[in-house]
Amino acid sequence: MTDHDYKEALRLLGTLAAAEAWMVARMGSKAKRNDVKITNLMVFSEWQAYDKIGGELVEAMRGVDPARFEGSSGWHDRYRDRLMVCWRHRHNGYLGDDDLMLGHAAKVMARRHLAGGAGGEVQGKGYWLLEGLRGAFEGFRLSADGVGEIDPGACWRLAVARALRDKDQLIPWDEFMELTQKQGEARDRPTIKISFGGSEREAKQVDVVAAQATAIVVGILKADGGKKLKKFGKLVGDLYKRDSLPDIDKTLGLKRGKAVSMAEVAMDAAHGLKNK
Repeated sequence: MTDHDYKEALRLLGTLAAAEAWMVARMGSKAKRNDVKITNLMVFSEWQAYDKIGGELVEAMRGVDPARFEGSSGWHDRYRDRLMVCWRHRHNGYLGDDDLMLGHAAKVMARRHLAGGAGGEVQGKGYWLLEGLRGAFEGFRLSADGVGEIDPGACWRLAVARALRDKDQLIPWDEFMELTQKQGEARDRPTIKISFGGSEREAKQVDVVAAQATAIVVGILKADGGKKLKKFGKLVGDLYKRDSLPDIDKTLGLKRGKAVSMAEVAMDAAHGLKNK
C-alpha cells in the first residue's frame, strides 16, 4: 500500500521482487514450499505521514514501546507481518526512491528465506550484521536489461564509513564485533561531510555502527566474485535463530582479519577507487 501513483507503485514492486529473487538465487531459501504468508508493505512518500499513521498503528500494538518508533524510517511488526517504510530519508533528502524500502525489506526477506521464518528478536552480539545487510540492499540497483546487483557506489552508508575512516573515527574493530543492540543504539549519531552521488553531502544523524556493518557486509558480498554468498546467507540465518554472532572469519572460512580487509576494499569502492 502506498500514496504513490499506480505507475510508481508497480515500479517499486518490480524492484522489490528483483531484490528478493537476487537474494534467493545467491544465498538460498529455507522458506517452506507451502508458505503463503504475505508481508503487507506500506510505503509513505513523506516521513510526516509515516510518523502520523505509523505512530498510531504502533501505539495500538501490545508490548511495544512507541518511543522506539520515533525518528525511525522503517518498522516491521513481525506479529502482524506488516512493514512500514519512508520513501525519503527524514534527515538526508538526497536519499530515497528505492533505498530505504529495499534496505528494510532485506531484513524481512532474510528472516523468511535465510532463517526459515525463525521467531525472536536479534538483540545480542553481532546484531549489526542485519544493519549491514540493510545498508547493502540500499545500494541494490537494476541495470537497463533488468539484472540486479549490489552497487557499492550506491550504498550511502559506505560513503559514511569511508569518511569516518578518513577521520580516524571508526569504532575499533575488536570492540565493534562485540556490540549488542543496546550498546550500538546508545552511541552518538554525528553529522559529517561525505562524498556521495557525485557530490559533497552533509550526512545527518548517521549510525556509525550501521555504516561499519555495511562495509563488512558489502565487502563479503562482493569478494571473490560472490563465492561467500551461500555461507554468508547461512550466517545470517543462524544469527536470527541464536541471537549471537560467531567469529565471522572462522565461520566463512577466511583467514583471521580478512573480513575487516574486505570492509576496507568496500569503503574504497564506495568512491570508485581501484580495489586493492
